[in-house]
Amino acid sequence: MTQIALFHSVLGVRPGVIDAAERLRAAGHEVEVVDQYGGRVFDDYDEASAHAETIGYPVLMDRAVAAVEHLRDGFVAAGFSNGGGMAEYVATQRPDRRRALRQRRARHRAHRGKSPAPSSRQAPAIRAPA
Repeated sequence: MTQIALFHSVLGVRPGVIDAAERLRAAGHEVEVVDQYGGRVFDDYDEASAHAETIGYPVLMDRAVAAVEHLRDGFVAAGFSNGGGMAEYVATQRPDRRRALRQRRARHRAHRGKSPAPSSRQAPAIRAPA
């Protein structure tokens, strides 16, 4: 069983993130959803981005690293959009952690809000390496 830390997008832990975690668990993986906003969820990219900037990306990055400190060596850091960036950062900060999986591409600020936010749409099963 692979241990996976799953980071949300700038919008927070939305239904699509929970759905992805449930699918990974159903495939036999141990999944921890990292909620960097303390339960706060957004529908609007500008509002969500403003919230993230209020917290500060250096603080969010420190929180990401702290959130995975208890995970055993060899875990997979994964994330959606902005969370993919957090997963990549975690991968650079944990010498034992060399795998990161980014779901969905990060969007430049100028493009935010021009397409629907990630939701609970069906996503293909994701299998992490054993």
